[in-house]
Amino acid sequence: MVLGAVLAASLTLTQSAALAPADCVPSHPAPSVSQICLAEAASKRAQSAPPGSAERMRELDTAADHYRRASDIGTSDIQLRALIGLAQVFDTAGLNEPGRREGVLRELIALVPRLDDHRARAEERLNE
Repeated sequence: MVLGAVLAASLTLTQSAALAPADCVPSHPAPSVSQICLAEAASKRAQSAPPGSAERMRELDTAADHYRRASDIGTSDIQLRALIGLAQVFDTAGLNEPGRREGVLRELIALVPRLDDHRARAEERLNE
């Protein structure tokens, strides 16, 4: 139940933090955005590879590496997007690593309250 609430909140927050397709280029000046773009490109390549193939697994591993880097160096909004992507890579349709996925979901659970606090402070500053 908690997991469902976290994912629902995460998806709502991600929509507000989403990059426009034109912004998502691997040479973006922000390294964390570049990592998200590289991860998403690897995920797309994995989706077009045959299920269970070495190519698909290699691309999913590459996506996981880029999502992790983005999460490690990004702002809270980028961390959110990266962790959601990472959870999807570790899901049963991806690398099927439930233990690693659970760890990522725990990171998301810890991140969501920080995002809410950050947004509340930003709204207060706007209203001053």
